[in-house]
Amino acid sequence: MDRNDVSWKGYWPASPTPFTRAGELDEPTLRSLMRFYLENGMHGVLVNGSTGEWWSQSDAERKRVAEIAVDELHGKIPVVVGVTTFTARSSAELGKHAAAAGTRKVQEGHPESIVQQRPPINCIGTSVAELVLYIHSGDHPQLITEQP
Repeated sequence: MDRNDVSWKGYWPASPTPFTRAGELDEPTLRSLMRFYLENGMHGVLVNGSTGEWWSQSDAERKRVAEIAVDELHGKIPVVVGVTTFTARSSAELGKHAAAAGTRKVQEGHPESIVQQRPPINCIGTSVAELVLYIHSGDHPQLITEQP
C-alpha cells in the first residue's frame, strides 16, 4: 500500500482547519468548506495534514475533523486523513479512528520539527503501517506516505 494505490486524478486540496476566535474547532465552517470542495469539482481532499496544522490540534480535534470530512464527503469524493504525530503508536491510533470514521486512506509523514536521517521516513511509515494493519486485521486502511 502506497501513494500509487490512490487515483490522484484531478484536484485534491489540502484543507486548512478552521477555528473560531475563541480557539475552538469551527465545525460549521469546516462542513461548509467540505461542501465547497465538492460543489467546485474537487476529486478528493486531504484533512489534518500540514496545511491543516495537525501539530496545533488535540487528538480529539483531529478525530472530529476526520469525522466531519468523512460525514460530508463520504461516497462522493475520497477523503485522505493525515495521521502524522511524533510517535508511531499515536499515528496508528489516529489511523484506527480514521478507518472507524469511514475512510480507508490515511497519510503519514515526518513531523516538520524532526531532522530527517538516513534511511528516510519509510522506517517510521512502515512501523505505522504495521500498527494500523495490526489494529485493523482484515479491513486495512491505505497508508500514503509523504516520502517515496
